[in-house]
Amino acid sequence: MKLHATDVMARCVERGYSWEEITPCLTQDLGGGWFEVDVDHPAYPRTQRPGTTPPKAGLGDMVASALTAIGITKERVALVVGGDCGCTKRQEKLNELGRKIGIG
Repeated sequence: MKLHATDVMARCVERGYSWEEITPCLTQDLGGGWFEVDVDHPAYPRTQRPGTTPPKAGLGDMVASALTAIGITKERVALVVGGDCGCTKRQEKLNELGRKIGIG
């Protein structure tokens, strides 16, 4: 599966893993922050690490989830715009804003 490093890192954080722990599942650096990821590799963070709690969903996470539900994914937007769409940065900014106003 092709994933951007920011998305892989977000998955690590939400499931309680470090970047160093999951690097064995990154099979190829495609450039521009994109990686080919082996989601069947034992190092892939497919489940929540026991003893950790996932971070509470923020405003940006809620928007991203809603857009994904109707088929608008970061990967599809990146294909349309021909590169990094900035979705992850906008999601983080919305999360920050949400925390300031009490959402997430």
